Order: sequence, then structure tokens, then C-alpha cells
Amino acid sequence: MAKDVKAVIEALKLSKFIIIGWSLGGLVAQIIITKYPELISRAILIGTTPPGKNTGVPEKEFWDRALQPVNNLDDGIVLFFEPKSESSKNAAKLSFGRIAQRTNDLDTPVSKECWYNQKKAIEDFREDRDNTLEELKKSTIPTLLIMGDHDICFHLKDWYPLIGDLESTQIIVMPRAGHAPHHQYPDLVANYITSFIHAWK
Repeated sequence: MAKDVKAVIEALKLSKFIIIGWSLGGLVAQIIITKYPELISRAILIGTTPPGKNTGVPEKEFWDRALQPVNNLDDGIVLFFEPKSESSKNAAKLSFGRIAQRTNDLDTPVSKECWYNQKKAIEDFREDRDNTLEELKKSTIPTLLIMGDHDICFHLKDWYPLIGDLESTQIIVMPRAGHAPHHQYPDLVANYITSFIHAWK
């Protein structure tokens, strides 16, 4: 996947770009940061996990819900928000409403095969056979990490041991939020990202 991104960037003839990766995309972004650092000016990681053997694994309910062919609002609340918080559940309704406004050119539902491939990719990333974690610690690329305080897919606590080792990474934790903090706080997260990008010139 990282090679695909590199191929697109080369086809577009871009010398440098800002990369944003959410969830599995955050794993891909970390590979790009460490393998192709000359292409990246800044990086934003959202709801993702660091390389290596982490203690937090996706909760069973995540895969139970994610593997369904079509997800409803209740699934979305569990997968991407914080079910214990009324404000988070309300934010989920607003998010689903925004998504529902798009009525054409829709993606087909993700197949179970695709989900299993993603699960395998996550497991491979945790093996860290390419020593990505150590390379990430050496990175000087300004990086912004945005996490929900209760992400049932990738746990916030897995980043704690790296605090102090990632010299160019800032971490923002969104309260009463799950795997998709940018869906729950779209304006606030957009403002954080914009400020971060403009602060590093």
C-alpha cells in the first residue's frame, strides 16, 4: 500500500506532500514516513497504532460489527464513537447525516475478504519485521497524532511508552471519543490540523 502511494505521488510529479492516515491508513502513513521520508513535509495520524507488539488489540466487538456487510447507526456508534457518552452518540447521528447526503457515486460495501486482509495487514504491522518503530523514533518529520480516549480498534495507551522517544510527534487526545475522533469533532480536528500545518513552515 505504501508503494502504491509512492507511485501515485510520482505520477502526480509531487516533490513533497502532507500525508494524513486514519486507522489502517495511519499504519501505511508510518511506513511511508520511514521508507520515503524525502517525500513527506508533515504527517497527521488519526486513530491508529504504533508498530510492534502492542498490549492493546482490537476489542472483539469491533470485528463483530466491522465484518457485517452493511453497518447501521448503532454499529457506527460502537465502531467509531463512544457508546457511553450521549454527546458522542449525538455526534454519531450528525456524522451519519452528513455521510447520507452523498447519494451517488457511492462505494460498494467492504467485503469480508477485504476486512480479513486488513486484519492480516494489522497483524503484519505488529510483527514490525522492517524495524519501523526504531526508524519512526529517528524521524524528524513533524507529526500530529490525534486519538480518541476510548478507541476500541487501536488503543491510546499503546502510544504512552513512546512519549519522549518520538521527538517530532505531538499527541492530541479527544475526550469521550472512539476510533473516529475527526468524525465526532470535525471542525475542531480540522482546526488542529490546519494550525499544525501552518506552524511548521
